[in-house]
Amino acid sequence: MEHLVFKRFSRWAFLVALLGLCPIGGQAQDAPAAKTKRTVYFLKHGDAKALAAVLAKHFKGDAEIQAVPGVASAVLVSAEPTVVDEAVKLLAALDRRPRRVTVELWLVELPAKAEGKNLEEEDFNGTDKEVAVKVAALKKKGGLDSLKKFQFTVVENERTQMAAGETKPIVQGSVITKTGLASRNISYRDLGTIATVTAKVVDEKTVVLDVDLSHSRMHQPEDGIVIGKDEKGGIRATEFYSDVLKGKLSIAPGRAVIARNVETKSKSGQVRMMIIAMARIEGDEPSK
Repeated sequence: MEHLVFKRFSRWAFLVALLGLCPIGGQAQDAPAAKTKRTVYFLKHGDAKALAAVLAKHFKGDAEIQAVPGVASAVLVSAEPTVVDEAVKLLAALDRRPRRVTVELWLVELPAKAEGKNLEEEDFNGTDKEVAVKVAALKKKGGLDSLKKFQFTVVENERTQMAAGETKPIVQGSVITKTGLASRNISYRDLGTIATVTAKVVDEKTVVLDVDLSHSRMHQPEDGIVIGKDEKGGIRATEFYSDVLKGKLSIAPGRAVIARNVETKSKSGQVRMMIIAMARIEGDEPSK
């Protein structure tokens, strides 16, 4: 009888083992835990904290990624071997030498209406060369009050500041003396442009500019207030304008974009400012 019981048990254990429920003569066991691989990646150009933060978010739940404390160029990666390999490959792609970007900012001062119509962004679509031709043609026809061009080279991810200023004499009033000559009351005012730019090369087709620009200028409207007289007639009051641009511009290298969020402060509103931005990755050919 005992032999029969043993025989039946053996057959039952064999069937259970065959179905994969548990090994013969034992209880069910968990599958072996996946191995964890750890490695340290030493950066050549990138910022360890910044890249570690980006990758930790990208591989959230799959890997532990952090900058090594006290080592500015090291990133620690801990995960399954295949995930570690993927993270290291991505680190190598992101750890590249910063690019140099040539930036152009054109400050185009326009009357409220030019050539009988309001100029729109579509009027200046195209490559930087095409837009340059359009602006030159508009200037030749007298459709511009002024045009200022600024060109400078920035290193990717580094804040670069450009400043151009001048001191202008301002007539505050004038009277005609007994001798027939005008006696003018003159003061001086600082005007100009300050721009802080940070460039980021997203890929070969996109450059993002973070621009903080302020521009001060003056204008003497034809119907302004008469504040005095000189040998030629009445002297009209000078108005001052302040143009501010803060924001990001996404530009295809070799093409021009119009900044849409330019804020202009003035009393009469007779003059408006259009800012055209261009960017070229150093050494690249213009896009078509």
